[in-house]
Amino acid sequence: MAFSLRTTRDYQLKLFSIKKILEIIGENINDEINIDGKAYLLSSFVDLGGNGGGGSTYIWNTTHLVVTNANQVEFYLSNIISDFSNTRLYINGVHYEYGITKAYHIIGRTLLWHGGFELETGDEIYLKYVKSI
Repeated sequence: MAFSLRTTRDYQLKLFSIKKILEIIGENINDEINIDGKAYLLSSFVDLGGNGGGGSTYIWNTTHLVVTNANQVEFYLSNIISDFSNTRLYINGVHYEYGITKAYHIIGRTLLWHGGFELETGDEIYLKYVKSI
């Protein structure tokens, strides 16, 4: 799971992972973190991709989409996405649902935005999707 934070001086957005937080509060020298009195190996971390922990793991890609023009509705994707059910679109930290009747959908390498409001050039957009193997 990824999240973003803005720096206090220049308000630049930076993307972080849960693994990074575990590394900060854990002990990198011994490759461990203590939770509820038990030691766990930091190197054994597996991102379950927010799928509810059902045992399946995914390889996720995250792409930063840039709004180049106000009211932009089409975004070119550098990769073909084959599993649309496992896409996550975040705009300014808010998750939007996939589907023609929802906020966005994808045709080929084009993401189409129709989420009920106009995008602005300052919006931070991230698309998270399962990597095709």
